[in-house]
Amino acid sequence: ENADSYIITKQSDGKWSKPKNLGPPINTPQREDSPFIFPGGKLLYFSSAGHGGEGGLDFFTSKVSGGVFAEPENLGEPFNTERDERFITLPAAGDIVYFASERNDLGNEGKLDIFMGLLPPRTVTILVKGRVFDQCTGDNLPADLTFVNRKTGETLQAVKTNMATGTYSFVVNAEGAMTIDVAGSSPGYKAIKEAIEIPKTDK
Repeated sequence: ENADSYIITKQSDGKWSKPKNLGPPINTPQREDSPFIFPGGKLLYFSSAGHGGEGGLDFFTSKVSGGVFAEPENLGEPFNTERDERFITLPAAGDIVYFASERNDLGNEGKLDIFMGLLPPRTVTILVKGRVFDQCTGDNLPADLTFVNRKTGETLQAVKTNMATGTYSFVVNAEGAMTIDVAGSSPGYKAIKEAIEIPKTDK
């Protein structure tokens, strides 16, 4: 059967939005499935039978900017074959890829099996993590935080700290040196205003 990929977002009230069809250039009249957003939210991996390629379902990537998807690029060999490739996952480091494939060139029977491969990183990501606490008592605090790229004004992340530990974490793309402005609130305390300086890095 043919299928399309959709997106749904978690809203500020914690509820999920209605599903939205990704449309072109991601979806085609043929099958698209197995979407995976790379940590940092700037790169979409997915399977498609409608964008050409090696044959069957192939893996493609599409860069995401301002919610707009760029024209997909075929991930190419050795990941794609003339048969189906589906269900791709990458860790935040972006150097290993896990996927399912119907290939029969490695001694398997040709049904969907799980494979692991090495992938040259296409993006560099940084893990940002911290903790909100009372400086006098050391107690962990619940807080709502928003992280904004000072240069571009883009909201990178909006999080609630862990109720028990006061901690948060998220992944951002490394795009040169960056200042992240942190704004937030915790019940019974003054407004939170901090800045995180991220140096330029290529790893």
